[in-house]
Amino acid sequence: MTETVSSQEKNLYLLKVLAESQEPLTVQDLLKTSGFSKSTLYRQLGYLKRWGLICEYSGHFFAGAIALQLGSQNNYINLLKSCAYPALKHLSEVTGETVTVSVVHDDLVFCVQMIEGKQALRCSIEKNRSIPLNRGATAKCLLAQFDKKQQIRAVRALIPDRIKQVELLNELDQIQEDGYATSEGELDKDVWGVSSPISLFENGTFYSSVSLMAPVFRVGENQGFFIEETRKAAQMIKEINFD
Repeated sequence: MTETVSSQEKNLYLLKVLAESQEPLTVQDLLKTSGFSKSTLYRQLGYLKRWGLICEYSGHFFAGAIALQLGSQNNYINLLKSCAYPALKHLSEVTGETVTVSVVHDDLVFCVQMIEGKQALRCSIEKNRSIPLNRGATAKCLLAQFDKKQQIRAVRALIPDRIKQVELLNELDQIQEDGYATSEGELDKDVWGVSSPISLFENGTFYSSVSLMAPVFRVGENQGFFIEETRKAAQMIKEINFD
């Protein structure tokens, strides 16, 4: 690639490189691959990030949620969003809180659908925001759906400390047994969350969950209600016939 290539083509070229890569790439990787100047590369990466086509985590870049929807999982995501909406809408109405549907891609969590709560003070999340698999109720609920070998690989990649690896793996076993995960302040201060699995397929290739987020001060005696309604929403989606 050369500096004479148009800006539009540079965007597309970088997106193609990231989409085809088997792992996230650093700025140095992209500079070497593209031949762009550093200023040009950062500018193009900024454009792609702004539109949700790529994401960055710990200095590594990868295809984002919108790009994911353009790829091989597009049909799964569209199906999930379509069938989940009625249950998601009901969950938001009965609880008054923000609810989401999320999926896993490249060991990161992406929110693909959200309905904001009705409260004046409510939690919110960017639909294209990505988070690691070991923080928050949604991430842990998704990670708990992996088979044990996948879990161990992901946990080792995320956490260097062996004791904390074991603690997380034990927590994932408990989440599988309970059928839901909860967290408080793991991603955002004073935010409580609950998540329940809603995977549509048994082949282990597509993991998804429904989650509810609320300010900690509003949870209190509502915690059991929030958990139960979130689990009901997940079950409603599971029971839909997709044939």
